[in-house]
Amino acid sequence: MKIKFKKTEDTVSLPRAAIEHEAELSELDMRMIFAVALRGEIDESELDELADTFGVTRAEIDISISFMRGAGIFAATRRSGRTVERPAKPVDTEPDNKSKKKLEGTDTPPDYTSEEINKVFSEHSELRSLLVLCQNTLGRVFNTVESNTVLVLRDYLKLAPEYILSLMAYCAEKGKTSLKYIEKMAFTLHGKGIDTPLALEEHLRRKEQFESGEWELRNMFGIGSRALTAKEHAAFTRWIIDWSLDSELIRHAYELTVNAIREPSVPYADKILENWHIAGYKTPADIPASEKPAAKSERQMGSFDTDEFFEAALRRSFTEELNGGGDN
Repeated sequence: MKIKFKKTEDTVSLPRAAIEHEAELSELDMRMIFAVALRGEIDESELDELADTFGVTRAEIDISISFMRGAGIFAATRRSGRTVERPAKPVDTEPDNKSKKKLEGTDTPPDYTSEEINKVFSEHSELRSLLVLCQNTLGRVFNTVESNTVLVLRDYLKLAPEYILSLMAYCAEKGKTSLKYIEKMAFTLHGKGIDTPLALEEHLRRKEQFESGEWELRNMFGIGSRALTAKEHAAFTRWIIDWSLDSELIRHAYELTVNAIREPSVPYADKILENWHIAGYKTPADIPASEKPAAKSERQMGSFDTDEFFEAALRRSFTEELNGGGDN
């Protein structure tokens, strides 16, 4: 048995591109496709009415139209009468001039119109190539808002194309493909002075290194999945990245901490590890026997040794530091 449309005078046809991009289409996009299919074409004056009918804003309608034009689903007509293309407005021919004007006296990134975006990308081959590579990196055709983000990163923040592509590739690997997420991350990094490809590469290297050891430390200190405090994050960064400490060395400090104050404490362990780092200890083999955690059997005997003296000294030092005492 074959299944086919029941052809009537109301039967409509859809472009193949709509099927090819089906997974990328929103509910509004599908409504727009059927609206154009039923009417043949839509006039500019009808778009506000269509927005009211669909219960969306006119801006959302414009974004949907722009996206589907880019995907090859809609085509603008230059005939008089019906059209889905808005009248073009005069824009600066050089995107750098526009962004500099927007940058002066405001921290708000520029919000380009669809006409401005189309004009800029059509007139600047570097930007056009960058847009294509960004779309390939994230695996989809960008709508107007997403294309605006690429233009903001390149033209407003002045980030190099390789920087933008590296950032998008990293975010894509982490499953973060939202352009809003990527834009926010770019602004945060830019604000920290991480604004060159080399600086980004080093930042991402350190970030990957931190994440590789973070969960072991979380489990060790019983932190779980909660967000790290600023002090915990700073301490873990020192141990993992700045000092490159062996995980077993950190475990020794953890055991000394629990033996001394009867509970896990990152600041307490940090004090121990700082002393060991200054002394040049890198692995447990470097630690003198007098500074290692006592064996359980020895503790059960209740004998006094140098370990107990060392722990008592650490307790006093840690308590004085928390209370603001000491020789400061």
